[in-house]
Amino acid sequence: MESREQEHREVFHIKYQGKDREVESLHTERGTVFLVELDNKQVLPINVELDEHSNQMWLEEGIATERAAELGALIEAALL
Repeated sequence: MESREQEHREVFHIKYQGKDREVESLHTERGTVFLVELDNKQVLPINVELDEHSNQMWLEEGIATERAAELGALIEAALL
């Protein structure tokens, strides 16, 4: 029998570039992805990983960017 991955979704909001943005967090056994709604209903996947020195890196579609770091800080603040 094939096991199905459990997933849990939550929705919250952050303020980014002066606008209220919806963020959907998708928690699975493989990790968490934050789907951030940008302008024109574009959705940007953001996730966090640890580098080889155990430093936290926020990634935008798998790439560490300044925008990912900024969104990650806003996401962290919203979850506190």
